[in-house]
Formats: sequence, C-alpha cells, structure tokens
Amino acid sequence: MKEIEITCKVKVSFEECIKQINKLNFNQIEEFYLYDSYFCHFNKQEIKNQTEEDILKNSLLVRKIVTDTETIEEIVYKNKEYDSFHNVVSEEKIKTKVENVEKLKNILTKAGLIKVVDYEQQNIIFQKNDVNIILQKVSNLGVFIELEQLEKHNNLPANIVKQDLINIIKSFNLPIENNFDIKKAQLAIINFKNTL
Repeated sequence: MKEIEITCKVKVSFEECIKQINKLNFNQIEEFYLYDSYFCHFNKQEIKNQTEEDILKNSLLVRKIVTDTETIEEIVYKNKEYDSFHNVVSEEKIKTKVENVEKLKNILTKAGLIKVVDYEQQNIIFQKNDVNIILQKVSNLGVFIELEQLEKHNNLPANIVKQDLINIIKSFNLPIENNFDIKKAQLAIINFKNTL
C-alpha cells in the first residue's frame, strides 16, 4: 500500500518538543528505537555522482526496531514516487523479517554493497483523537516530526492529503522548518558523500 506522509525538522530540542506536544493535550502512547543502515551497490565514485534519490532507490534498508516488549529485525526496500520538484508523493515499502541484522550487514558488505547510511533514531508516538504524530530524535541529524495520512484521507488525491497534513502540523505552532518532505536518509547520504 502506498503511504503519504510528511516530515519536517523541528527547531527546538527533543525535550522541549515533548513539553510543547504535551501542552497540546496529546498522549504519549509508545516509545521505540530504530537502528537503520542503508546499503547500495554503487561504488564510492558512483556514489559521488548519483543523486540522493537514486542512491536510496537502489538501496536496501537493514533495520532493527526495539520497543519495551520486543525487538524486530528486518530488511526493507522503499519504492518512492517523486513529483517534478523532487518531493516524495508516495512510498511503497516491501519488507521481511530477518534473524540477525548484524549477520545480514556482514553478508551485504561481503557481497560488495556499501553502507551509505547508519543512524539511530529515538521515536515517541503521541496521539490525540485520530491524529498520531511521531517525534524523532536522529543521531547527527536533529529532531523531526512526522505525520502519516489519516483514515479520512483514504481515496483522496495525494496533493490534497499532503496539504491537509501540512495544515495539521502547522496548527501545533511548533517552531519548524518549512520543508515538509525531509527524508532523513537523504540527509545522512549527503553527510556520507561529504566524507568521500
């Protein structure tokens, strides 16, 4: 299923964000951690010359999800659709569980794939009525807020859904950047390319 979501960077600390979200009468319903590594088949010279979109489209995500009650390890492929302005319009995820992400990372490296992204992400899900927001603290990248399409958005055009999600985020009056199509993996790839 294709999902529509928005993500924007927040201009205050993670802790300050939590306080402000709580003042809006959201309830914290879950906290979990992601440990993400992206692997691609391009060599280092090719990586320098590829766009971040192309690198991600040709990458596999090895993910470990840790909650209070379980640990899930999986491999994911994300097929993103972009508009003419390079904004993500929708995303299809294909994933399957694996037994051990560390062994999988070793296999991918031995098969010649290069790790281009490696980060940790603390996530807190807040809920109020039918709105779930995810506050994210990402190592070396900052604090983000994410909102996925709501049930009321089913069967609506993507541009209408996206604008409604933006309006919802803006209604929180949090100090945010005005880019609602931030992809944390793209930011991490930019950082990786700067080290080559």
